[in-house]
Amino acid sequence: MARIPAQAADQFGLFTAAQALQAGWSRAALTRAGASGRLERVRAGVYRRPDGTGCRAAATGSPGNHERLRTACKLAGAAAALKITGSVISHEAAAVIHELPLLG
Repeated sequence: MARIPAQAADQFGLFTAAQALQAGWSRAALTRAGASGRLERVRAGVYRRPDGTGCRAAATGSPGNHERLRTACKLAGAAAALKITGSVISHEAAAVIHELPLLG
């Protein structure tokens, strides 16, 4: 399997198909990795490792920071994590991104 694109470290473990192609993946390899479960297809053209490695690797410092990043991985969605122009985050995801406390 080709290496996970370096950009994934700054994108909560997510990466685009275009980033994967630049990192040496072929489209067929991405398709096979998604079908076999080695990668999780988040949405069309967006992937991550199914074990959450990218999220854990991004978490540094206190356990609270780790939990916030893990929550962000779940809530922020691909558009927010990949900083797609024109994307919007709201509710819990926005609270996590802006480091506000989560209620309940």
